[in-house]
Amino acid sequence: MKTRVFGEISPLRPRRVVSLRALMALALTCALALPQDAAAAGKYKKASGEVKVQAKRTKITNIETKKTTDGAGGKAVRPQLFAEQFREKAEDKVSQLTDAAIGTLKRLIKVTDEEDPEYPDYFFRLAEHYREKQNQYMFRARALDEKVYQATTAGAKEGLKARQKKFEKAEKAWMLQGIKMYLHIAQKTRFAKYKRMDEVLFNLGDMLNKANRLDKARVFFGRLIRNYPQSKYIPDAYLSFAEFYFNDGRIEEALKLYQQVGKYPSSPIYGYAIYKQGWCWLNLKDPRRALEKFVMVIK
Repeated sequence: MKTRVFGEISPLRPRRVVSLRALMALALTCALALPQDAAAAGKYKKASGEVKVQAKRTKITNIETKKTTDGAGGKAVRPQLFAEQFREKAEDKVSQLTDAAIGTLKRLIKVTDEEDPEYPDYFFRLAEHYREKQNQYMFRARALDEKVYQATTAGAKEGLKARQKKFEKAEKAWMLQGIKMYLHIAQKTRFAKYKRMDEVLFNLGDMLNKANRLDKARVFFGRLIRNYPQSKYIPDAYLSFAEFYFNDGRIEEALKLYQQVGKYPSSPIYGYAIYKQGWCWLNLKDPRRALEKFVMVIK
């Protein structure tokens, strides 16, 4: 039976909250304590004279404004820019550029000699574009969440859900394409000395995690830790193992790995690792140490 772990669904990291109540109370006290005559003396008095500024219009400054009419009664109307339409057009443009880049890289792979030092880089860049396509469809699917919630009719809601499922299906397909391409690089013997292999292993592990293939992801994160101990992705690899053990109820093992991440204070995930150490200590019935870690996070 799996042990229940406190902190499995971790809240957002605590932030400092600057309270204004004390400052407002102090300001109010000072204001009430001020003598009436002193307060009156401090009032601004408008000067009796006024300064008028006049400027003559010239050919340069006198610009005529063109008006657009609605054609029905001569009533002027203003052009409107719909944010949603603009966003969709921008997304389509980005998608077209990504598709063009994918086509170019596929052609380069076909005509490039396998001994060329740039050859593995073409596969890497292709995998990156596949991941971009995955993210594009993921954002499109999630952009419909609010519309589905606000739909007023069953027909509209079902239509939006169908469109959302289509995007989610495309997202999954592009994810699998990216995983296959990273796998191609990671498993090819001739690419063993590829200059960005540590990044390949990290991206592959990360995408396998998102695909819920945690067992496969740990294989590549483990290879990253063993073969590239100086890589900037080492803290993330340790964190992946730590999260797996934490969610599996193996708290002591998770704690050790969160502590490994804690050895990299410049990493963006350092604060999160300290925070999760606090939850580990809570689960190990040591609230004092847990509090120490939580205080470290908010300092």
